[in-house]
Amino acid sequence: MNFSLNSQDLRLFEPEEIALEAEDFDRAVQVSQSVVSEARQWQVYLNVLGILALSRWVGDRAKLSLNLEKASVFEAAYAQTLDAVCNCELQGFKVCAIVAESYLDETVKIPRIAVDLARFAAHFYVAIEVLEESETAIVRGIVRGDRLLKYRESQGLQSQSDWTYHLPLSCFEVNPDRLLFYTRFLSPEAIALPAIEIGAIAAFAETELQPLLANPDRPLWQQLTWERGVALLSDLNSITLYYLELQKIYKAPSRGAIAAVTESFINLNQWLQGHFESGWESIESLFASPQVSFARGGRGEATSAPEAIASVIRLLGSDRPEETRCQAAGVLGEIGTGSPEAIAALTELLDTAREEETRWQAALSLGKIDPGNPRSGVRKARLVDLGLELAGVAIASIVAIVPKPDGRIAVSAQVQSTNSLTKLPPGLKLQVLSESGEVRLEAQARSDSAGRGIDNAIQRRFSPPPSSRFQIRIALGKVNVTETFSV
Repeated sequence: MNFSLNSQDLRLFEPEEIALEAEDFDRAVQVSQSVVSEARQWQVYLNVLGILALSRWVGDRAKLSLNLEKASVFEAAYAQTLDAVCNCELQGFKVCAIVAESYLDETVKIPRIAVDLARFAAHFYVAIEVLEESETAIVRGIVRGDRLLKYRESQGLQSQSDWTYHLPLSCFEVNPDRLLFYTRFLSPEAIALPAIEIGAIAAFAETELQPLLANPDRPLWQQLTWERGVALLSDLNSITLYYLELQKIYKAPSRGAIAAVTESFINLNQWLQGHFESGWESIESLFASPQVSFARGGRGEATSAPEAIASVIRLLGSDRPEETRCQAAGVLGEIGTGSPEAIAALTELLDTAREEETRWQAALSLGKIDPGNPRSGVRKARLVDLGLELAGVAIASIVAIVPKPDGRIAVSAQVQSTNSLTKLPPGLKLQVLSESGEVRLEAQARSDSAGRGIDNAIQRRFSPPPSSRFQIRIALGKVNVTETFSV
């Protein structure tokens, strides 16, 4: 794509999606595993995906190189402690990436250390949203460092207790081309960076590390004053020593809290080999009638005329809208049983689908018309016992997995009533947690104005990093059932 800068062309537009490549995920997994605290690994994983996406966008858009040699996320000690990706460089300008899974609340949380400390402060702050399941990233906006400081002063913006500034997304320029515009027509000296007089702050003493290491799971902002935090984070030797000592603690056999949770886990890779843990049943055997619906489509019991199947297959073409392809895949699940052409078309769609919803529909339809096809993935269910809290409503936990073209596994977690006429109790939660118990995704059963349940099922989909573990929790009130899975 040729890039030409014209200030009159810099206008609001729909956010541009940046495709994430398989090697991006591989590197994100590798870097995140260098972080000793599992609770921090997910943010580091997202940070790597976000900055690699920005780097690719800059290269494709303007044939420029985003220098990541000094990026904080690739220094394990700082990746462990900083939520932002600092010290990236573009044409002599310092760039800081703020990466999140979603900006639905229209708020960007920027670490104070990345604003107030010259070592990490940037000329530009870039808000990036990583849509991990759809394997894309979006630049939501940029803000110049000097304008961020002016906004802070004019609005009396104060740092939160967790050492972050909360900026409304409206402060950011939505067109990412502005970043390229500024770096071409401005010099770094035109945007002043803040500077804290480090000399006025006493050096961080090694003895100050002991209380921090006694509580390794507590973040720094809960244990240090801001001034002592600055002293620690501005001293490479001290922060490196802190990281090395954390490594020893987290690798020690006595760290039993996480081990206790993960002693027993369900290996989803084994499911693809046909090996299942006791209690997990096929959808058909658990439900009286095949009512489970991860996507569109019926039972696929009859084969239609070849002409009808051929006409639907034509709708799967890459030139068709993705919604049309998804709907056509669902129809093939109803009419294509035993058809070699339908099976081949759905198999190809698994590799060419542009959206996860289409890929899931292709896999589910393929499983209907060609049972046992390895590309269709696996779907298993088990009854969930939440005791009296459910007031007689029988529910099932349903887990579906589909292998992806890049070798990863897509996971669908669902909770559904075993009776199609019975709704889920309002407030019932389905949660996806990290191995250490941090909530990553959540769905909750809804109610109408009279307080009656309206959902027959709730669901979340995701693609966990390779060789990782996660938990699925089903909860109602104070009662919950939690299971650990590995991929």
